Amino acid sequence: IQNNFKLITVPEDVYFMDFIPIDVNAPDILLISVLASLASVFAALWPTFRSGQIQPADALKYE
Repeated sequence: IQNNFKLITVPEDVYFMDFIPIDVNAPDILLISVLASLASVFAALWPTFRSGQIQPADALKYE
């Protein structure tokens, strides 16, 4: 899309080109999506296991 429509432009007198060429591939998007999903799942596991070890009565005692 960027190469056809040149949505992101830069000043040609400052840079040697008038637009920024961008190449986005479907495998790149898929890889980033999978890695972001895995990172969010692993980030949620520690608080989940930690809260599962606390008794509800003990947790309410400090409120």
